[in-house]
Amino acid sequence: MNSDPTDSGKWVNLTNANECVASAAQITLELRLRAVQTSLPVAAEQADETPEHVHRLRVATRRALAALELYADFVPGKDATWLAKQMKKIRKAAALARDLDVLTSRYHKSPSSKRKHILRRLNRLRSRAQRSIVGLNQKLTENERLSRRIDRVLRGIVQDTDVKLVDFALSKIGQQANAFFNGAPVDLGDIDQLHRFRVQAKAFRYSMELLCDALPETIRSDIYPLVCLVQDHLGEINDHAVAQQKLKQLCRKEKRDGHSRQVKKLARREKQAMQWAIARFQDWFTPRFLNDFRLKLDEILTNSP
Repeated sequence: MNSDPTDSGKWVNLTNANECVASAAQITLELRLRAVQTSLPVAAEQADETPEHVHRLRVATRRALAALELYADFVPGKDATWLAKQMKKIRKAAALARDLDVLTSRYHKSPSSKRKHILRRLNRLRSRAQRSIVGLNQKLTENERLSRRIDRVLRGIVQDTDVKLVDFALSKIGQQANAFFNGAPVDLGDIDQLHRFRVQAKAFRYSMELLCDALPETIRSDIYPLVCLVQDHLGEINDHAVAQQKLKQLCRKEKRDGHSRQVKKLARREKQAMQWAIARFQDWFTPRFLNDFRLKLDEILTNSP
């Protein structure tokens, strides 16, 4: 387990779960939910120090939501529903701020006065996004509201189950794998299909991170890296798509022709970069690759004890 309390960690150590699903849920939810509780004030109060604070918060909320979804049958009730709702609010606020941080970093070192104008516009949007994070932090830390809800969810985990952890893990990974392969885009040039597949790849990846201790080692060594490669390609495409969208929004609000032309030019560059990234993905993500990938995973799951 990572010693940094603001880092939710990648892999969940289930050694002490003793093959018990309820214990695994307890360990996992404690780790993932407390990571959000710790990361939120840091992102709200220290965002000026480094954009990584907001990035860590976004990742922590994604992982927390994945854990809540994975163990949904073991954490019933209004408290779990409330927590999931708050996690989604935090994730949305952090995602907006992070997207603006990434876009701002691209133009930060440019000496152009027109680029500096764009930076001023982006900085104003970023300040507005930060206020959302600060507001959520104030709301959820008041009277230890978030902490108390996490306590109640952890106390309410259903303990009465005969399901073995390994059987639970194999079943869940099988479900995520089917969703991943069935969700592969038919049209590799369709940005909406690519976005949906990216979300599915992320869900598959997070499930492996949560359950790898109860799965064959080859899931971590052979399957996980391939899913990460898929996500890396799709993430690059998404970054350019988001940048293009943000620049188009800025362009619509520009009053000066010179500034408008500059923003349009940058948006066209982002579109071109996105198309190049899509082309690289199309060259790599072939039907043969997908078929071999699926056969490899099926063999691992079929031969699991």
